[in-house]
Amino acid sequence: MRRFMFLLIVLFAVSGCVKDTAAYLDASKAAMNAPTHKEAVAQYESGVTKSVHSHYYYEGLGDIHYAYGYYGEAVNDYTRALRNDGRPEYNLKRGRAYMKLSFFRDAIIDFTSVIDLAGSKMPVAYVERAKAYAAKGDYKEAMDDLDKAVSKGGESAEFLIAMGELYFKMGEYGNAKAYVQRALMKDGESSELYLLRGKIFYKSKDANQSIADLKKAIELDRSNLEAKRMLAWIYATNPISGYRNGAEALNLAKSLFNMNQDVQCIEVLAAAYAELGDFDNAVRTLEEGIRLSDDLVQQEDFRFDIKNYKKGEPLRIW
Repeated sequence: MRRFMFLLIVLFAVSGCVKDTAAYLDASKAAMNAPTHKEAVAQYESGVTKSVHSHYYYEGLGDIHYAYGYYGEAVNDYTRALRNDGRPEYNLKRGRAYMKLSFFRDAIIDFTSVIDLAGSKMPVAYVERAKAYAAKGDYKEAMDDLDKAVSKGGESAEFLIAMGELYFKMGEYGNAKAYVQRALMKDGESSELYLLRGKIFYKSKDANQSIADLKKAIELDRSNLEAKRMLAWIYATNPISGYRNGAEALNLAKSLFNMNQDVQCIEVLAAAYAELGDFDNAVRTLEEGIRLSDDLVQQEDFRFDIKNYKKGEPLRIW
């Protein structure tokens, strides 16, 4: 009888856990349809039970921050999730957020934790650590990790994407595109893949194909901030007039800025204003960027652009 009662208690606990998981994750995904980060967080918090002891609660918040490009806040909430439950999935998510912040050493530590805890079950951690090594310029370590990833998980789409990214960083665009093509055969609905191929085409001076791929990336994932930012940048700054579209650049840039007031979004917004001949707003936008940025090099870049805008000269960059 005692054993029966114990099993009942366990079953109720597990069913409640599954229900809580679904509730938080469903609420998080639904909130990501909100137009701004602030509205998404408010919608999520009004739809779930806030609990400082629930790792699911913090995971949902972290996912929202990540989707809207608030990577520092994502790191904070994934850390809170880890304090409540040290599952490797949270290290993986936090590592990806660190990557977006260019904190590559911290990302490597998180991905290594995943490998130590569940490397055989989560070969994607080797792929992610390879990306971090590649970002640091350590291509040998990156290749070693990719060899381990393929030996444990086969040629997954994640592995092929990582190979494409590695060759892209090395400037071998032909090899990069070949791996992306193979990855697309496995996952033709990946926004990340179309973004990467768009970057490859642009580096190869094929703006037409780049624009097509970036549009596809956004169609597949409207929260793909990097694809929106790059497309707006091309529309605002490409040297070939046939590829520029100031009005569309401004629409995209304003959409980005509403989602995330990051200084990179400010730079794109200023370039869009300049492309339309609105140099006063371009200057004011970059002056605000200087005030918000704590990066001295970026501040100096903004001052250089301001000088050009004051002379009525828009940016022209490949």
